[in-house]
Amino acid sequence: MARHLKIIGISCSLLLTISIAVAFGGWHWLQTQWDTPAVTTESILEIPRGTSVRDIGRQLQTLDIAPYHWLYPVLVRLENLPPKSGEYLLTPDASLRDIANILHRGVSVLHAITIPEGSNWKQIRTIINENTLLDMALFEKLLAEFIAAQPALDTFEGAVYPETYLFAKVNGEQELMRQIQAKTTAMLAQFPTPEAAREGLILASIIEKEAGNREEMPLIASVFYNRIKRGMRLQSDPTVIYGMFDSYDGTLLRGHLQTDTPHNTYTRNGLPPTPICSPSAAAINAVLLPAQTNYIFFVADGRGGHAFSATLQEHNRYVQQYRALMRNR
Repeated sequence: MARHLKIIGISCSLLLTISIAVAFGGWHWLQTQWDTPAVTTESILEIPRGTSVRDIGRQLQTLDIAPYHWLYPVLVRLENLPPKSGEYLLTPDASLRDIANILHRGVSVLHAITIPEGSNWKQIRTIINENTLLDMALFEKLLAEFIAAQPALDTFEGAVYPETYLFAKVNGEQELMRQIQAKTTAMLAQFPTPEAAREGLILASIIEKEAGNREEMPLIASVFYNRIKRGMRLQSDPTVIYGMFDSYDGTLLRGHLQTDTPHNTYTRNGLPPTPICSPSAAAINAVLLPAQTNYIFFVADGRGGHAFSATLQEHNRYVQQYRALMRNR
């Protein structure tokens, strides 16, 4: 009897030793599978919202990143690394554990979209609409909600701050709008009141379109401020062009200046009802800090800038010089 008990004891010890060895070996094998470089070439892994860890495991197996589809789900559950939906860049030599951490942190691929300074809403709409990763209808809805909540804005024009924005493929519209809202709000916050911000945005948009370079923007701002103080019309060609919309063919005639539209500052007093583009930070700064001058006129100098003058006589002389320069070219 004692002998049988001794044999049973030895068998149990042996089984326990074997079990521990198998468990240790299995754990070591798992660690090796998780930490061995698995990605051979740079690739994109897209995880739509609602994708299960099992489906991700199968996708990794299909890409030859994991030899067994269950390796990723086991790693996720044991180390508490639940994945987030998104679009991910997998770089060469990344291990399964690296991938699990990337998906857990949500480090998605970022895409860029640029809104150039001086773009009007029609141009911005085209840029966004042509981006295949963005839903224009959703973006427009989000922008309309932002405008409705911002007292300094009442139109799409001028509401999109010109900048290069980065966004992920998943929820790209919301991320893009979040950044635009932050940039535009910060820009408007430089003015003391919503009314001042609204008028400042309109004036900055005109300066943006008039200026030949950033350095002369404060001078152009001073001209417009001086004209407003004297009760003079702004007489800005870009406002006429904006009011013409699609009928403008690149040539501005005297008849166009005399044709009344809500934005024509030759036929109407004061500022136009809306901005005519999304102005740059330099144009906004020019409105906030205009040069102190007595200028009330400016005309193109033929060299990419403008000649400024305080009297009509001086202005007419600059106009004649510009015309002579153009004739001799």
